[in-house]
Amino acid sequence: MPPSRFRRHLTLWLIVGPAWVLGVALAFALVAAGASMTIDSWRATHGGIRGEFTTSGPECFRRCTWNDGEFRSYDRTYEIADASLWSLGGGDRPRATGVTVYPVVVAPGGENVYYPDDKTWMFAWLMSAAGPIVCWLVVARARGFRDRLLERAG
Repeated sequence: MPPSRFRRHLTLWLIVGPAWVLGVALAFALVAAGASMTIDSWRATHGGIRGEFTTSGPECFRRCTWNDGEFRSYDRTYEIADASLWSLGGGDRPRATGVTVYPVVVAPGGENVYYPDDKTWMFAWLMSAAGPIVCWLVVARARGFRDRLLERAG
């Protein structure tokens, strides 16, 4: 006996509906973060302000990293006290407090510091492209779960 119409509608609204909301929210977050990272790193590595980055205390979770610190332009006209060093294939990460890394670049008005030959802008758009795929996967899994649930109940 097939599941009742009420049960089909109930599972649609309790399983597939929230999955759509979650999928769209995840997709939006991935697209926004990827676009933001792409634009910021592109502006920094293609005409950004050159300078040096000095690490502050370590940030330890599973292992310690020294990604936070201070940026200062070479001519001392531009400084960022709470800068973050980002790198996807640019240079080596500092491994101690007080280490000065140069040359680095930052986008005007930005807080993220990059190595001049960093390729974050080239890879960050993949995060944006993954947004719709993640949405589709979440909804497809929820629909599959709903179908199995209705099959077992029927």
